[in-house]
Amino acid sequence: MFVRLAGADTRQLRNELEKIDLYLGEKREIDSELVRNLVAKTATGVIWELGNAIAKRQLSRALALLDQLLFQGETPIGILYAAIIPTVRNLLVTKEILETYDVRPPALPTNLTA
Repeated sequence: MFVRLAGADTRQLRNELEKIDLYLGEKREIDSELVRNLVAKTATGVIWELGNAIAKRQLSRALALLDQLLFQGETPIGILYAAIIPTVRNLLVTKEILETYDVRPPALPTNLTA
C-alpha cells in the first residue's frame, strides 16, 4: 500500500519514509491507517484508492478521490481506463464465478469497518 500511494520514484519513497520515521519517534508501530494519513498520494495512489472505494461501494470516498484526480489534472478517460474499468471488470468476473460455480461469497470479518 505504501508504494502504491507514494509511487515508484525512489526520492519520493525516501522522503515519505523519513516523514513516517519522524512522526513515529520512539514508537515503532505503524498500521495502514497511519500510512494512508501520512503518505502523500501520487496520482497512481489515488487511482488505486479510487478502485478500492468503488469495490467497497464507498460512494462519497470515491467521489472525493475522483475530484482529487481531476484537480491533479488527470483526464476523465484516463481515470476511466486506469481505475473504473478494471475494478468493474473484476467485480463482474467475481460475480460470474460465484454464480457459475454456485459458490457463496465469503463472509465479512466481524472486525471489518465499512
